[in-house]
Amino acid sequence: MPNLRRLAFVCALFLSMTPAAAQQTQSRLYEITKSGVLRVCIWPMYYSISFRNPDSGQLEGIDIDLSKELAKDMGVKLDYVETSFGSFIADLQANKCDLGMFGVGATMKRAQAVAFSDPYLTSGVYAVVRKGGPITSWADIDKPGVNAGVSLGSYVENFMRSYFKNAKTVAVKSEAKRS
Repeated sequence: MPNLRRLAFVCALFLSMTPAAAQQTQSRLYEITKSGVLRVCIWPMYYSISFRNPDSGQLEGIDIDLSKELAKDMGVKLDYVETSFGSFIADLQANKCDLGMFGVGATMKRAQAVAFSDPYLTSGVYAVVRKGGPITSWADIDKPGVNAGVSLGSYVENFMRSYFKNAKTVAVKSEAKRS
């Protein structure tokens, strides 16, 4: 008898679902498994994270390795969609990709538009400077006449604009080539 009650309860629950709730049961996971393709947005200029090796042209890094394992575990083909920090939310919302994997800062503004997983990697903000050059600390950068380049649309862009009091933050398009 308890099994019949459970069955009746489940049936009543199913029949009482609103169309919106029923639609939610057709999740992104369902769409991925149905199509047999996992589309992952990446920014392939993030060394060791998701990076296109200029010598081989191959993608490498922790997010490339993790996305390959995820697709393998799901039993689906993997397609990469190149994006940027400034456009990945629009790309997700436009259904160009199923998820983004490229070391994105989970800001409140971004969290209002997309869902974030628990982080599997964290790092601080760091600067890249010439070896043996005049810059050895953050204070060396934050001086009048100094331009600090950051990736347009990245977490670091807004952070640096609020952090520096004297240096000028210059946002550079993600498509710019690194040497």
